Amino acid sequence: MLAPFLKQLGTSLLIFLFFLFLMAIPLRETGQILEGPWRLQPQTGEPETIYLPLHRNLSAPFRASLSYIPEPSPYTTLALVWPDVTSLQVYWNGSLIHTLGDGDRGTGNFWNCFHSVELPRSPDGTDVITLKVTGHYSLSIGRTPYLADRTTVLRRKTLHNFIYNTLLMMFIGGGITMGVLLLLIQEKQRGERNGNLSLGLAIILASLYFSDYLFYETLGPPALYVILKKIFYSSGFLSTLFFYLYTEHRARRAGRLACLLLIPTLLAITAIGVLDLNRVRILLPYLDIVLIVNILAAALRSTGKLGLPSEKFLSLVILMLLLSVLEGMAILMFKLSWPFVLQNILMIAILLYGYNLILFYNQMSRHRDKLTQETRIDPLTGASNRRRLDNIDPAEYELISVIDLDNFKYYNDTYGHLEGDKLLKEFVRILQENLRKEDCLIRFGGDEFILFIKKASRQEGEMIMERIGQSLRALIPDEKIGFSYGIQELNDTLVEDLQQADRLMYDMKKKR
Repeated sequence: MLAPFLKQLGTSLLIFLFFLFLMAIPLRETGQILEGPWRLQPQTGEPETIYLPLHRNLSAPFRASLSYIPEPSPYTTLALVWPDVTSLQVYWNGSLIHTLGDGDRGTGNFWNCFHSVELPRSPDGTDVITLKVTGHYSLSIGRTPYLADRTTVLRRKTLHNFIYNTLLMMFIGGGITMGVLLLLIQEKQRGERNGNLSLGLAIILASLYFSDYLFYETLGPPALYVILKKIFYSSGFLSTLFFYLYTEHRARRAGRLACLLLIPTLLAITAIGVLDLNRVRILLPYLDIVLIVNILAAALRSTGKLGLPSEKFLSLVILMLLLSVLEGMAILMFKLSWPFVLQNILMIAILLYGYNLILFYNQMSRHRDKLTQETRIDPLTGASNRRRLDNIDPAEYELISVIDLDNFKYYNDTYGHLEGDKLLKEFVRILQENLRKEDCLIRFGGDEFILFIKKASRQEGEMIMERIGQSLRALIPDEKIGFSYGIQELNDTLVEDLQQADRLMYDMKKKR
């Protein structure tokens, strides 16, 4: 029991470290690294000397300028990565050369983006770079700025913004699509308790939660910005709760744990809704403990049989998710400058698992359709059986014909039942060869068959019967073996037309 767990834990750790390494590639500083010392001058208060990166949570709006004199270098492009501020203005020797955000409205989302600033020229040792920043909820420069050649900075900016924004937007879109598909599957399978509702909601809410990781120039008015931020945060807690409910559904283990998890989840969401955004951001690392508890509960619940081919994959996902949440908590609590791996790992896992699940249900649906088809096929002859009549639309056909083999009992008694079975199969083959794909052949029972013929007159129907008779006589030289039939145009109800065709068939049989 312990060995498989350790194996999955090791696999999860390797995947986690791979994503951590991949996401760190565009973050590596190069060229002239502007670590410090920087001179931080608040709008009110005493100046101080700091080193970047910088991480500060704020209880009130804060304005300051950060100044730095770079050493002489040939570089002319400034790289600014993860500025978690409301607005940012870059000055070169007192002249404004770049601006980002609105310091008064404070509704941008810049913390997960890479910005490049072209300098007027390369620094000569006397130039001053000044960053004027405004923060409403935090003041953070997540990575150390650096100067490098334009090509290098733009290449890393492109890679960074693809991984952290474009790719994430694709994952979010795919996640919402996957969640909606699962909800539609649940609606189609109404009454079945298979957890699709819980998983679909978990995926949609997780996609909403990760919308906070995207770059926005503005999220609208300040009031709307606060509401959206709180919705993003709350969605993460609800997502893990619904994910636990899904594992409970799949494991078919109903218990009190869901109610116990609901309490801290609702308390966390209430705290997010009631407190101001500054306090929420300060408390967020501690509120994330609720996420850990919900995911741990899902991990414990998933140790049972989930009834899916992706059971091992789900356990792997949960372990990777735990590692990612723990890393996110460490970043927030200890002000680390690591990349958040959670969003990409979870979204990839969600999409792969959801895709796996949809394939599973598609396979189940095909299997169900195959079983349904098999129940409507006569196993001996391959013709449709009488259940096909339940789905026949008479309006699609012009003729109905009832056919019965003559002296079939005599043939069985003379040549044996195995030969009789062969005769039935050969007769069906002859019927099919003389019918079109759009016509319908049904074995009604024994040696009696029903034909539904499209786009044919009664005269054309008689010609079809004549061709069938010729083929049967060529196959069976015994003169006693033939068939009787009745042809009726489909005008009234199916039952009446079928009865009339049956009477015509018996009239023919009596004359022989």
